[in-house]
This record gives sequence, structure tokens and C-alpha cells, in this order.
Amino acid sequence: GLGCFTLCDIPRGTYGKYIGIRYEIERENGDYTWVINEYNLTTGKTISNKPVCYIDSINPKYGNWTRYVNCGLTDDDNNIDTFQSFDKLYYKANRDIFAGEELFTDYGIEYRNKLGIKYDYN
Repeated sequence: GLGCFTLCDIPRGTYGKYIGIRYEIERENGDYTWVINEYNLTTGKTISNKPVCYIDSINPKYGNWTRYVNCGLTDDDNNIDTFQSFDKLYYKANRDIFAGEELFTDYGIEYRNKLGIKYDYN
């Protein structure tokens, strides 16, 4: 991907919302798509891996900077955590990130397998 590089320092805990178009069915080109899984309607917490919709930002007109965050080649590369709240997806800095650094997040095991990326969690 193109990558997303910071212009200024980002403190740990800073959030960014993944913006895109909501689709009820999976799109053919999923490179800029996140799955929104079934969630509790009261708490917003994910309750299963059953997809309920997809957020697609392949068209930059309907996305934002978050579409350019890449998947790290190792878990240690990932300085952004991804989490779902209700039917929204957010990125959160898991450490202080300094100006000029590239932002990385884990895209999930299916995507890592597709790219041949193997994380060693030991």
C-alpha cells in the first residue's frame, strides 16, 4: 500500500475513525475494507465473528487518512490497534508515535495468510 506517515507526534491512546461507505455485502476488492462483526446493541462490543456489514474506503472521496495504514510485517511493527464499537471501526495508538513514523495495524490472520506474513507471538 501507499502507507500513512505522521506529520507530528501522536500520543499513545489517540483515536482515529476508519471512514468509508457501508455495504451490507462483501465487496469484490477488499483491500480497503474492514468487516463489522455482530455486536451487542447495548454495549457496542463484538459478540461474534459473524459479519453484519463492511466499511469500504477504496474510493478516497469517501475515506480518510486511515485507509492508508498498512499491516505490519511483525506484530512489533504495529503501533496502531484496531477495534470495533457498534458498527464503527477505530484505530488507537498503542504507544507514542513520533513524527515521520509509518502507521501500522494488524489486518487479521486471513489477510496476513494471504500475504504470507507470519507473526511470532512467543
